[in-house]
Amino acid sequence: MALIECRECNSKISDHAEACPSCGAPMSVASETAAAGAQLRTVQLTSKKLKFHTLISIALMIIGAVWFFSTSKPEEIGTPYGFFMFVAGGIFFIITRIRVWWHHG
Repeated sequence: MALIECRECNSKISDHAEACPSCGAPMSVASETAAAGAQLRTVQLTSKKLKFHTLISIALMIIGAVWFFSTSKPEEIGTPYGFFMFVAGGIFFIITRIRVWWHHG
């Protein structure tokens, strides 16, 4: 077993690997196997940027909900800042999920 360099991300991987574990790029060995009649398996990964955006949107919703419901005075419950942060996080989450779907489509 020899280590070869991935043509996409230049990381060292096994020459028997069907795809690079770092970036998911198919290796030439796998392409030759597919040409011989074997089924080629590809892996689609969500980009780190979209995962980060999903994390930010969930954090905004959680912080907004906590801010909305945790005030020291009962008459201050319902301050608009927490509610708007929660709604903005929800909208950002929906937009990010659509972008993930579009990215994989």
